[in-house]
Amino acid sequence: MDLLERTEQRSKADKERRFRRTVALQVYLPMVAAFGVLAALGVGLWTSGSGSPSVWADISLIMLLLPLLLLILIPAVAVLALNVGLARFPQWVRIGASRVSEFLDRIGGAVKRAADGAVRPIIMVHGIKAVLESAGQFLGSLFRAR
Repeated sequence: MDLLERTEQRSKADKERRFRRTVALQVYLPMVAAFGVLAALGVGLWTSGSGSPSVWADISLIMLLLPLLLLILIPAVAVLALNVGLARFPQWVRIGASRVSEFLDRIGGAVKRAADGAVRPIIMVHGIKAVLESAGQFLGSLFRAR
């Protein structure tokens, strides 16, 4: 047997040991704890002297209803979370809308600066043309006046 096979066997053994430990902690331990609590409850009630059939009927009814109550608790918490979410939803929308508005304002400013920069050479050409025309008219009026 070479080193690779021994390493694979060790890793398989480690995985199996971890799996067994996980199963023991997540399956067997809660089952044993629940049976222990039920046994302790039964022994405690038996030794307390309150072992009449009506008391045992009440206790068994409560024990039967506990899982049902836990199953009802999960959707109740989900509905509560949805209500809280719906109550805060307008605030989240307002925050998101203000961020979108700021972003669009920045884009609008950038577009305006780009448009102004693109038009500036054309405006300068027209301005130079107007200056030259006015200088030509001035010079023409000087020579005509004589």
